[in-house]
Formats: sequence, C-alpha cells, structure tokens
Amino acid sequence: MTPPEYKRCTKCGETKHRSEFNRDSHKKSGLQSSCKRCQRIASRKWREKNPEKAAERNRRWHRENRERVSENNKRWNKENPDRRAELNRRWTEQNRDRAAAHAKAKRERYPQKEQARAEVRRALRQGRLVRPEYCEECGGEGRPYKDGRSPIQAHHDDYSRPLDVRWLCRDCHIATHHGERPAMAFVAPGCQ
Repeated sequence: MTPPEYKRCTKCGETKHRSEFNRDSHKKSGLQSSCKRCQRIASRKWREKNPEKAAERNRRWHRENRERVSENNKRWNKENPDRRAELNRRWTEQNRDRAAAHAKAKRERYPQKEQARAEVRRALRQGRLVRPEYCEECGGEGRPYKDGRSPIQAHHDDYSRPLDVRWLCRDCHIATHHGERPAMAFVAPGCQ
C-alpha cells in the first residue's frame, strides 16, 4: 500500500503535500507530524528563548563537522568572489584594529614574503620592473579592482628570489595559491 500524498500538520492544521514534511522513520507514515514551516517557526522561537544553548549547540555542530563546513565555505567563496571581497572589505572597515593586528602578525610570521613584496614595490617605483597589462597564465586583463589598482599581480614561486616573479591576474593568482592547478596548466574562471 502506498502512503497518501497529503498529510495534515498537527500544529497549523493545514493539509499539505508529503514533500512539506521532514522524514521520521519512527512514525508509521514515515513523516514528522508537523510541517517544515511549523518546525522552522518552533526552532526559531526556541533559539530566541535559549540563546546560550543554541550558541553552544551551533559551536558543537561546527566542531564536529569542520570538514563539511570548510568545504561549504570554500565552495561559496569560489562561487561568490565579488560578494566575498565585499564582506572582507566591510569586516576590515568595521574591525580596523583587529585587521591591522592580523596583518602585522602575518608580516612577522612570514618576513621573507614581506621582504620580497617590498622589493617588488621598490623595483616597480624605480622602473627596474614593469607591470604588464596581461596575465602570463591566461593572457587576460583580469577583473579590475574597484579602487583602480591593477588586477595584474606579482607571484613569487620562490621568495628568496624577490624579483623573479610571474605576473598573474587575480583569478590565476588565487588559483595558483590554492593549488587548483600546476603552473601554466589551467585558465581560472573569469579569465580569457
């Protein structure tokens, strides 16, 4: 016997399609007694009444599902680069002290990187290096920054050789650092 296509919600009293109910293997119908909408409302009310318990439950779930959270974040960041950049910019504006402390700690943790970058900046100012207009990897001009900075960036394969750089657009540079391709083998999304 096939289960009925419709079911009545015990909370709101409305008759709804089976797809409007979450599964519950303990119930005869195989579905929970209240609809998804009513469960969302009840969950929201519980979280509002129990913020400490809700926060702890959320922290515990994130601890137990680190890999899943990390993968979801990576996928979202990759699919929404402009939104990610805007959120980062807004956070930095709202947390200037923390952002400055983070940047300082990073410079202190990786002094060779900072020295190599400073040497590139000096060489560009002095004309010993010239920033090209096109990415060496994909040949594109790259996505321009809103503040007018060049989208072509210096990439160091070896920080001990500060002026030995490859000029990459933002997308290719990010893809290179995230290990999404071996050198010279992949065209990043958005590059032509």
